[in-house]
Amino acid sequence: MIYSGKLKLVDDTGSWLPLFLVLMSDLILLTRPDPDGEVLHVLEEPIVLHDVVGCNFNCSHSCEFVLYVETPLKSLQRTWEPRCLRIRAPSGELKCTWKNILEQRIQTCKSNREVTISSRRLDNII
Repeated sequence: MIYSGKLKLVDDTGSWLPLFLVLMSDLILLTRPDPDGEVLHVLEEPIVLHDVVGCNFNCSHSCEFVLYVETPLKSLQRTWEPRCLRIRAPSGELKCTWKNILEQRIQTCKSNREVTISSRRLDNII
């Protein structure tokens, strides 16, 4: 685990839900704490960092940011739009922390993937 913390996630109705985000070396795990705060429930499949196609940290609310995620099913559609995850940090300082860590991990993950893909192409030449 690289970083984790309490945030809020907007749902389909526009309501803000409690979220505990877990950032690992190559994925993001969206979880929801139970009312006692002792157990985390996984909300969905983990998001692999190389599927994050963009981030917006310049939202109208000072603590919000948006992650744009490519999903395998959507990438097969002709008119492709990434999935948006609108997230709110408890403070501007925590938003900046998430920004720095997420940008660094996403870039590292994408770079490592490109190197792996390039080396596989070279293996096929021999």
